This record gives sequence, structure tokens and C-alpha cells, in this order.
Amino acid sequence: MIDWKIRIISNLAKILASTSKYLGKGSGTALPGLIVERHFLNILKPISEQFEEIILISGTNGKTTTRAILVDIYEKNGISVCTNRGGANIIRGIASTLLLNLDKVGSVSSRVAILEVEEASLPKLVKYIAPDTLVLTNIFRDQLDAYGEIDQTINYFKKAIEIAQASKTLKLFVNADDSKLLTSVEDFKGELYGFGLNLPEAKKPDYEDNDENTEIKYTEKFTGYSVRSNSFQVVTSDNLIHKLTSRLPGVYNQYNSLAAFLVGYLRFTVMAVQPVADFKPVFGRGEEISLTNSKTLKLFLIKNPAGFNQVLSWIRDVNINKSYVNLAFLINDNIADGRDVSWLWYSDLESFCANQPTKHVFTGGSRGFDMLLRLEYTGLNVTGNENTSDYNLLYQKIIESNEDFVVLASYTALLEFRKVLSSNLQLNDITERGN
Repeated sequence: MIDWKIRIISNLAKILASTSKYLGKGSGTALPGLIVERHFLNILKPISEQFEEIILISGTNGKTTTRAILVDIYEKNGISVCTNRGGANIIRGIASTLLLNLDKVGSVSSRVAILEVEEASLPKLVKYIAPDTLVLTNIFRDQLDAYGEIDQTINYFKKAIEIAQASKTLKLFVNADDSKLLTSVEDFKGELYGFGLNLPEAKKPDYEDNDENTEIKYTEKFTGYSVRSNSFQVVTSDNLIHKLTSRLPGVYNQYNSLAAFLVGYLRFTVMAVQPVADFKPVFGRGEEISLTNSKTLKLFLIKNPAGFNQVLSWIRDVNINKSYVNLAFLINDNIADGRDVSWLWYSDLESFCANQPTKHVFTGGSRGFDMLLRLEYTGLNVTGNENTSDYNLLYQKIIESNEDFVVLASYTALLEFRKVLSSNLQLNDITERGN
């Protein structure tokens, strides 16, 4: 029997969502999720128990893309999925996602839930939503004001795994190339699947150093053999070789694609291959926009040194035979971005600027001058005229340059700039915008 609280709150969520959309004020999901988080967290458990399968994805980088690819795999195979498609990955956002998936009597509409979960929210969430599968993408140093030192994030993962495996049989997928991350799974006793890439160390993400000698016993370990920057081969547990191609740029997206594919392969086998190839970049993850002058603009979300460095590495790789690139760095320090922007100084901009010629470079956002100072310290010749707080002006400068551009931006800055783009261009709706 469905609890009356679930019926009332789920119907309230739908009313608020419809009203807010009608008034043009957003999705309307924040308030019911906030109410649940503060007063009715216990209703998440009976809601989650209605699902046939629950997959949770967490990690410092890559959770939005990994989730989005995996959702595509399920949906292309005819399975309806409840997912936080808007990327709201803290407790209140996930609560709203579940509420909006309920019908009028409080029963789930989709029988499978695939949810990305912010790292600090994970141990709290698994007390109420017991996953069948948990995917951990990586662990990097992130905003200090949000997560503290990296050992704190490891503790979040350890606690979440401890709670989750006490509730039901758990399958755990973990990035086997991230030795620091592996310290969070060394005591796990269930089905443990490792995934990684056979790459030279210089090509791998700059994972955190691990001072411990961590011995891991995998149920199975899968290695992708990189063919090109957008394709790799992997041998699955049935000894079949699969070549996976992707439209997503960069080595880091090979990890995301590999993780999603392996989870999907457990259920759909070879039918998980084509959705990976067909998947298009989501908001800020290499999203490509056609400009009015037949040039293109690529948008990348940056929020910590690891992600920043991976984007810089991709830019360098694809422009290895070109004389220059054109860049715009848009940095805000709103709560959703993280107040602490010291991570800008831990990125490898010196090496990038020393080896990659640039023609046009702009900065913007509430911390645009901080970004400009960071660029000046790399040896780049900047004057201060490169910074602008007016994104309409920045858009005009980009159009007038008649050049391809790459925009690297923090979360809220990317939302703001994309809003300007949408007022000048025909853009797809934002459906995957996790932070």
C-alpha cells in the first residue's frame, strides 16, 4: 500500500513543476525535493523499493556523462529509466526526480533508476536508496570549500559502500587505474569489477598519488585498448572483442564510455555497443554549437584541476598540426561553482600555453580577472582588455572573429553564456547539465 505522504508530495511536485514551466520560472522541482530532504526523507525508501534495478554513479569527474551514456544504452534497448536528467545530484534533486517519476497513486512509472550522486551526498542517500550497482568513476582534488581534503571524499565512498552492501547484494564498478580511489574499495566483499585503459602514463589523467599498497581482488577486470582518441577495444567476460567508437572528446570520456558500456553489457551484451557510438556530447562536455558564420563553438565545463587539465590536453591533441586556437575562460564563484577558485592555479596552463599558440583569448565571469591573472603568470601577453562581464559583447567578438572557438567555463558561467547563445542561435534544450 502506498503511503499517503508519498501521494500528496508526488502530486505537489507535479503541480509545482507544471506551474513553474507555464510561468517560465524553471522546472519547479526544487521545493518538493527540499521539503522531502528536510522532513520526509524516509519516504525515499518505500519509493526506491518499487524499482527492479537501481544504479548509482558517483565520482569527482565524469558522473554526468557516464550516467547519460548508460541511460541511452537502457533506453535504446527499450527500458524506460528514471534518471536525474537535469543533473541535480544532491539529495533534494534526487528526491524530486523520484517524485516526478510516480503516477497519481504513488507507483513508479519507470522500473529502473539510474542516478548520478554528488560524492558527499552518497553515504546519506544509500541509507534510503539501496543500489544494485554502484559505479565510482575517479577521485580528484576538488573545491576545498565543498569537499575538503581528498581523504574526506574517500571516507564518503567507504561509508557509502559499507551501508549499501549491508542492504542487498551489490555490484561495484571502480576505475582500476585510479589507485587512490581503490583505497575506498579494498574492504569490499561483493562483486567487484575494475575498468581501465591501456595507455602510457603520460596520456592518463593525473590521478592522485597513493601512498598505500592496495591489493584488490576483482571479480573481473576489464581493460580498454585505445585505438584513437575517440575509439578503443575491450574484451568482455564472454571473450568477445568489442570496438567502441564515441563522439565524445578526450581520454577522460573514454573512461566514461567504458564504464557505462560495461555496466550496460551485463544486461544487454552486444546491444550496448551501438548506443555508445550514437551518444552525443551533453551540456558542457564537448557540446558543439554551430555559429552563424559557419564556424563552431565547443563548450566545456571546468570545475577542478583534473578536469581542466584533461580539456587542455584534448585541445592540444586535436590542434597538434594547427597554428593556433581561440579560447574563452569564464569563471564564476557562486555556490554552485564553489567559492574557492584556487584550483585555477593547480592546472597545467604553463605547459599548455608554452606548447599551444593562441590567437584570441578572452576571460569573463565574476572571477574573470583572476583567470586573466592566471594566464598572465603563464607568460601569456594579456592587457586587461581581454576580460568582459558582458556575455553579449563576448558573443559578438566571437562572431566577428570568424574563427572556431573553445569556451571553458565554470558551471553557472556556462549556464549564463549558453543563455546568451540561445537568444542568438537555435540551440537544443539543456537536458544533461550535472555539475
